[in-house]
Amino acid sequence: MDIAADKHDPIASLQSFLEDDDLKVERLMEPLRARYVESDRDDVIRKALKKLHRNACARRNPQLPRSDGNRKPGIGFVVVSESGAGKTTTLERIFGEYPAFQGFGVVGSACPILRIEAPSPCTLKQLAMMILEELGYDIERDLRENLAWKRARKMLKLHGIFFLWIDEVANVLHQASDHEIRKVADTLRGLMLSRRWPVQIILSGVPELEGLLAVDRQLRRRLTYITFPCVSAQNDADLVEQAIHNYAKAAKLNVNIAADDMLIGRLCHAAVHQFGLVMEIIVDAIEACLLDGNDTLLIDDFAHAYSGRTLQPIDQNPFVVPTWETLDCSAIRKKVREALGDAVDAPPRTKPRRRRR
Repeated sequence: MDIAADKHDPIASLQSFLEDDDLKVERLMEPLRARYVESDRDDVIRKALKKLHRNACARRNPQLPRSDGNRKPGIGFVVVSESGAGKTTTLERIFGEYPAFQGFGVVGSACPILRIEAPSPCTLKQLAMMILEELGYDIERDLRENLAWKRARKMLKLHGIFFLWIDEVANVLHQASDHEIRKVADTLRGLMLSRRWPVQIILSGVPELEGLLAVDRQLRRRLTYITFPCVSAQNDADLVEQAIHNYAKAAKLNVNIAADDMLIGRLCHAAVHQFGLVMEIIVDAIEACLLDGNDTLLIDDFAHAYSGRTLQPIDQNPFVVPTWETLDCSAIRKKVREALGDAVDAPPRTKPRRRRR
């Protein structure tokens, strides 16, 4: 049944105003955006998660019966990589498929893992308030930091939360003093070492979060560290090329990329060698091709995709210029608003012409 005909769909009325060509593109793009490319790092995350799972089930004293007070102290793992590496997407995928985490991300599902995304900037008190809010606690008034965390710990136990994932945890450190950073480390360590309800901790973020771990030796000792390696044409050409062809096939597109286009090298460089950004540019290129009404994916579509994401001029587009390896592509990581601010005095941008093959 067409989505527009579903009266229970909140966007049905809005979608009914889209033209047939727009609907056709969206029907192809929606499942494409949800596709996921497995890599070696997925297995590393799964092994680390199973270690936490086993620890959550282990008794502090094997001679005594299982109880809330007879559980081993929590442990955790940290995923550290640059922005655009795909940390959040990878963890969401693995947690969503993990048998013990049924209902992950669904309110009221009794899933034993809770995800909190730290806003930027974020204080320790805000982190506690977010836990309370996610667990349905009615916050009628502002709470002091110590009281907020006292109630947060109670709510974690009440809802059976054995695992706490704090995404973008480095945001808690922005503009924080050494004293505040120490308090964050003490709080996380306290959650893991609690005798009443020990929690397994999962942290993810950019390399700056290592500043948090450096201030507390006990916290650092209880965590396993996982990094996502950069992608390159030398090491990952087969993986990236296969992804391009698989995505294009799913979108019912042909692929016409010449060897001398050096697409894989240009793509890795454009994505500042981050796996997540590589996949996002591929999807954007396919959408650009579809919106132009073409049936063959060309390198020009990647040029359009990069231009649309970064607002960079043609002479700074790695899919266009011959000296692409010398370009600084860090603009791909910036938010649109930041890019617009940088673009105020930039020269006019000319859209790359689509070449015929």
